[in-house]
Amino acid sequence: MATKKIAVPTDDQVEITDHVGKCRYLAVYTISEEQIVGREIIENKFTYYALQQGLEGCDDAGHEPGMGDHSHAALIEAIKDCDLLISRGFGRRLKEDFARAGINAYITDEPGTMDEIIAKYVDGDLTVVNTPGCGCDHEES
Repeated sequence: MATKKIAVPTDDQVEITDHVGKCRYLAVYTISEEQIVGREIIENKFTYYALQQGLEGCDDAGHEPGMGDHSHAALIEAIKDCDLLISRGFGRRLKEDFARAGINAYITDEPGTMDEIIAKYVDGDLTVVNTPGCGCDHEES
């Protein structure tokens, strides 16, 4: 395996969050020769929630596609050197926007910490859910 970077959304720097846009941080793992060789934590200062609503209490906030400047451009820019995003959930638009930017996006429902999920991915044992969804109360357009 060539060197690869994988982004994971997190609130506590241990567990993967359920919603990429509402995360407090992104952990960016560097994988080389099938080993985790680095992990960088990036504070979320770029998603719609972080910029417009703040992250306090945002779990209660729904969103409509296209509301405000609900673009994924700043998120993509923040992790543009990543090959993959692994999350517990995101919408169809995020998956499509990431694909256009050359970043794969996987949803997993496997239990475990970020480190355990990344290790499963590296070992080829990660179960991927192919249906985008973020648990928000909106329709994806």
